[in-house]
Amino acid sequence: MLLSMGCTTIKYAGGDVKQKKAGEEAMETYASMLNKVWIVDRPERRVGFAFEFILIKAEDDEIEGFIELGGGIDNSYWSGYHNLRKACKPFKCRISDGKGKCSFWNEGYQVDATFVFCEDNRIEAGIRCDRLNINESHRFRPLNLTDKMLNDDILSTQVWFEAWGEVNLVLATTDSNHSITWMYLTDDNGDILYGMCCSHGLNGGIDFWDVFVEDINQDGRLDIWAAIYAEGYEDITRIVTIFYQAENGHFYEEEIHAGKMPEACYGEYRIARFCPARDYEEVIENVLTQEDVEQMLQKTIVIQEDSFVSYESERRTGSRENRKMLEEDNMIREYCFGTIYMWEPVSPDSILEGNRPDNRMREAVGEEYYEKIDGVFHNVYIGFQRFYTLEDKDELIMYSMMTGQYYVLKKI
Repeated sequence: MLLSMGCTTIKYAGGDVKQKKAGEEAMETYASMLNKVWIVDRPERRVGFAFEFILIKAEDDEIEGFIELGGGIDNSYWSGYHNLRKACKPFKCRISDGKGKCSFWNEGYQVDATFVFCEDNRIEAGIRCDRLNINESHRFRPLNLTDKMLNDDILSTQVWFEAWGEVNLVLATTDSNHSITWMYLTDDNGDILYGMCCSHGLNGGIDFWDVFVEDINQDGRLDIWAAIYAEGYEDITRIVTIFYQAENGHFYEEEIHAGKMPEACYGEYRIARFCPARDYEEVIENVLTQEDVEQMLQKTIVIQEDSFVSYESERRTGSRENRKMLEEDNMIREYCFGTIYMWEPVSPDSILEGNRPDNRMREAVGEEYYEKIDGVFHNVYIGFQRFYTLEDKDELIMYSMMTGQYYVLKKI
């Protein structure tokens, strides 16, 4: 029998009905503790003090997880960087009557660990290694949103991911003069299951414009992309951060490429043709009405080394339904901002994450256009539009992440 809880599989094998029921009840106790960062139970978290751990699996009478000496395990474990993940030491512990003992290795030495699972959603844990002069024991609780220094305008939306089940997607900014945007997955108690920072290295002063959950790379798993804006930055309007969901439920950030865009791509383009995706008729009223399309088809997009002008529909909303909307009925906005272009070569067979074709785009724009694609770029400051360059450079395909629709642009 298999039970699913978050990113974790709980498995129980065989036995009579009574034994099976007892085993399931025991595993369910640990299931509520999985995928959480366990920190020392004190009013304020102290990173660099003691140790912290994450439980990732409960199977039969064993638990598995990762532990980090000195704490801060969330930054290491959630990171996609191998050097940071090395700080997380794996362990496996057999549980009997709510208690367990095991060992793990750190700096070439064996460290002994003990765990006692308490009824009040707390864990008493200790580690000892005489060679490393370690002998500590503490009471632990889950890392919670209340442990973060966050502004009061926290927004929480229930979402469902196959790997996680139903969780809360929380949007929050740090409470400081240099605010940073964070997204968290939490349970209903506010215990943090996962965290993603989407500051793009900006030195504070940023906030969410909107956040969307959809399968961007067409791999069957829902991804997250956030559009942020920065107050006090003259040229910045909508910088986009994309987090793709991996098979294990973790999220990894889109790689940023900064190749030099071919000069032949610069110019003024008329939006010549609307190429709706196959699901357009189902979402037309929420993303791009026929009136919006007619407005777009009258626009000229300027892509120059020293100037950029584009247009986009802001009709669709994601998690931030209370964001400031345009007053015009057609919801088309003009963008005239900075000119940092990020370009990379691609082929028709390597558009999605560099190794797969985009069959949705192929169907929308047609084989004749799709097979000519040789590159893709976007303007950093209007991150939710992608421009696909073609072999002859007199036309572009524009993809709108906001609406999920496509256009063919012809150079004037």
